[in-house]
Parts: sequence; C-alpha cells; structure tokens
Amino acid sequence: MARYYIPTKVLFGEGVIHSLHEQDLPFKKALVVTTNGKSVIQYGYLDTVLEELKKAKIATVVFNKAQGNPTHAMVLEGARIARENKCDVIVGLGGGSPIDTAKAIAYMATNPGTLWDYLSTGSGKKKSFVNPPLKIIAINTTSGTGTETDPWSVITDEELDEKIGWGLEGSFPYIGIDDVDMMLTVPKMLSMYQGFDAFFHLAEGYVHPMATELSRNLSLYGMGLIKDYLPKVYRNPSDRKARRMVALASLVGGMVECYSSCTFEHTLEHAISSLYHDVIHGAGLIAISEAYFNRLATSKKVNAELIEMARVFDPKARSAFSFANELHKLKVKCHVDKIDLKSFNIPEKDIVRIAKKAQSLVGNTGKDFSDPISYSYRDIVNILEDAYQAKHD
Repeated sequence: MARYYIPTKVLFGEGVIHSLHEQDLPFKKALVVTTNGKSVIQYGYLDTVLEELKKAKIATVVFNKAQGNPTHAMVLEGARIARENKCDVIVGLGGGSPIDTAKAIAYMATNPGTLWDYLSTGSGKKKSFVNPPLKIIAINTTSGTGTETDPWSVITDEELDEKIGWGLEGSFPYIGIDDVDMMLTVPKMLSMYQGFDAFFHLAEGYVHPMATELSRNLSLYGMGLIKDYLPKVYRNPSDRKARRMVALASLVGGMVECYSSCTFEHTLEHAISSLYHDVIHGAGLIAISEAYFNRLATSKKVNAELIEMARVFDPKARSAFSFANELHKLKVKCHVDKIDLKSFNIPEKDIVRIAKKAQSLVGNTGKDFSDPISYSYRDIVNILEDAYQAKHD
C-alpha cells in the first residue's frame, strides 16, 4: 500500500521569506539555529528572518553553532538553551546542517537524555520519545538536501564516530521556505555539491524498494531539472532561472525521500564522513556514486530502473551501466569529475576502516533496509577501491 503524506507547508519562489510573518505562527519565542559563517550575516539573511519573526510578535534567541556535519554535542547544547529560554518553536536557517540540527533540537528540547537514547540504528538505544517535539520552521538557503519538506535529519556523534540518519512524523517542518533570492550567494563549487546531493536523493529514490509510481515520476522529473540546469549554475551562478530550477529539483528530492528513501549510497557516505569529518556530504556522494551505481548494474536486480534513469540523459540508452556513464558526463559538465576518495586525503589503507564502519551500519547480513541488494564486506571494499581514484577521460 502506497502512503503519501507530507504535512509541511512550503513557500517557494523569489522573495517568499518576506511573507513569513503573514503565516499562522502561534508561537511566543523562537530559537533560531544557524551556523557561525559570515554569509547569513553578510547578506542580511539572519536580520531578515529576525525581522519577520518580530513582525509576527515572536521573540528570538540565536544559536549559531551548527556545523557542516551537524554534531550531537551541538544538538544537546541547543536543546538546553531552548529549554532555558522557554522557546516554543525552533527555526533552522541555512542549509541542511542547521535545519537538521534544528530538527534534533526540537525533540531534545522536550525529552530527557541524549538523542542516541532514541535512535534505532548504530549504537542507538531504541527508546521511544516521551514527549512531542517543538514545531520546526525550516528556512532553506541551499539547493541540495530537501530537508525543508521532509522529516529526515543526519547527526554525527564525534566521540562515537557515528553519523546516523533518522526521522519521525514530528520532525516534518511546520513551515518550509525556499527563497531563491537567498540561494544566489552560495559559492559555485558548494552549489555543485548540493546539486548532486539533490540528484542522488532522486536517483536513489528511484531504485529504492519502497519506490512507487508517483515517487519514480517525481524522481525522473527532478533528475531532468538537475541535468538541464545544474551545469548552467556552474557557468553562471547568478542565473536566477537555473537557480530556481535546481532549487525545485531539491524540493522534489525531499518529496521523493518522503515517498521512497535513500539507499546504501548514503549509508556508505555517512560511514566516510563519520570518520573524516571535513568531507562535505555532497562531495562524498560524488566520489562514490559511479562505483555504487555500477555495483547495482552488476547485480542485475534493478536493470530496468537504471536504464529508465539513463534515458533521462539519452533516450536510446539500453544498458544498466549507461546510467553511471551518463552520470560521469554530468560530473564533467559541472567540473566535479576529479572528486574521489583520494582527493579527501584519505589514505588508501583506510578503505578497510571505512568498509568496517559501513558494514556495522548494515549488520552482518549486509542488507541495508533501504537498498535493493545486499553488500558483503568484499562488495563494500570493492566500491571504495573503485571510488578511490577518479577515472580520467
């Protein structure tokens, strides 16, 4: 049985941030979660959000310690500040990192213990949350995660070297905002990493065992947008139409994550960046993507799906391996084709360490619940070895 449920109200387009105060906002005090980076201040995004909340008669406290790979420690600190200030809504401002952090804070502000007490994978203790979370407003300034419309959050515990994705009904944002005007200042290469993150949400969602007719059509639509417009963003980051179309693809990717899900490709990247915290998520996915999709093609379990995705690029595609080939061509157009595991300064000998971490996330059976095939330890090592040094045209 297919179940379609996205309760988030999304405001999408140029200048939509200025209508935030006009929404139904039954709150008294907000914790605004963002990073300590310069862009949200330099370009006035934080001031704009604070002014909108002021117009809505909502007091604010700013928590600017979200990091590129959101950490458990920052979640717990933010939750403490939210409790101490009696905040009743959490506002995530920025990319996936502050919004994912905001989602976790929303739960931990109302519940005892640590987030790991409640997670059901890794070393999580699988407890049930006692109390409902605070409401979440997600103000997205990037085009990659789709987290402004889905329930998912990815948090790293640096002491445990664990990076775990989780999500519940209460972590759907109450309101999500995609203001394209706030995305024009994202640096070119970071825009590429984010765009490919969106692309992989769409592609993984297509081959996922839970994919439906609706989610697959959304996936094909979103991948087509990335194919057509992400290279244009690279050529001209100020191209408003291209930015808007990539942002739309990212939003659609968030919808696909609600109706389907990500696969072992994301799990494997989480293993990498849980051990190497400086690896940017989208870049990590780029590094392993061709090896991952070629492994799917080798299995012959999702040949029809891979061929259908390849036809987004080439209507005459006939081979399951064509998808990875077309993906490589897109990487070339976006100037990310030289990104591999070696480019992150990961020693080749550490492939074993990463593989063991990834295997621990899928268990002894090697079956990631979100993937169409199983992975032995040797399979994981082979993917990582293939991803260690990028092929050259």
